[in-house]
Amino acid sequence: MAGGREAARTILRREDPPTAVIAHHDELAAGLLAGFRAAGRRVPEDIAVTGYDGTDLAEALGLTTVAQPFAETGRIAARLLLGLLDGPGGPSQHVNLTPTLIVRATS
Repeated sequence: MAGGREAARTILRREDPPTAVIAHHDELAAGLLAGFRAAGRRVPEDIAVTGYDGTDLAEALGLTTVAQPFAETGRIAARLLLGLLDGPGGPSQHVNLTPTLIVRATS
């Protein structure tokens, strides 16, 4: 949160601040949201904020976020690990999982 608030201050000092910010994770986005609001900026009217991860924090704050399929990631990782424990030497695998945009009140 503190890093997000500091980032908001830095962003707002810019001569031409952006109209939207995408944060690396929801907690950082929550700090940005708090920092913008503390500076009197309206979210999303003045600046939109989007997080990444799809956490409960994003839901509680009405934060737009990109939800990662964490449960599916865990299942696939466990399957791959168990395969390695059965015996190394199998082909490497590349797995693509699709995140989901969840639009809420901050965008």
